[in-house]
Amino acid sequence: MPRVIRRARTRDALLLGLGIAILANSRPTRIASFHPRGGLLPLVVAGKTKSPATLRMRIVCVFAPLGVVLLLTVGFMGYYNWRLTGKLSLPVCLEHADLSNHGLFLWDRQKEPLEYHNQQFEDFYNGWEREDYRTRAGRSKSFPVKN
Repeated sequence: MPRVIRRARTRDALLLGLGIAILANSRPTRIASFHPRGGLLPLVVAGKTKSPATLRMRIVCVFAPLGVVLLLTVGFMGYYNWRLTGKLSLPVCLEHADLSNHGLFLWDRQKEPLEYHNQQFEDFYNGWEREDYRTRAGRSKSFPVKN
């Protein structure tokens, strides 16, 4: 981001877009951590930061290439998720909705134990995962763990 602000070069905008694309694919739930730095981008384009580049140059050299990379990333990720899950949602979200029996956050209420037809799933989701969730949430009177 500092290079984009200082120089407003297309190469730097493409590298920034590539970094965001890699982050979105490898850690989709962590992409929100880009938000504080991403808030600088409109300021760069609007010319509110110290940069020798003109507004037209910032739009053409920074915003357009970055926008193209991000649109391609969203498009390819959406297509991949649709072909993999039949929906646009991320596979990890679908897995959590179908298999997990606890909330995403520690303050969520724990669900009733689910019945699995696979002993390894039974041990993991109704055993280890429930115990880990209960321990982290500090709940001692949750649903009993199946053994």
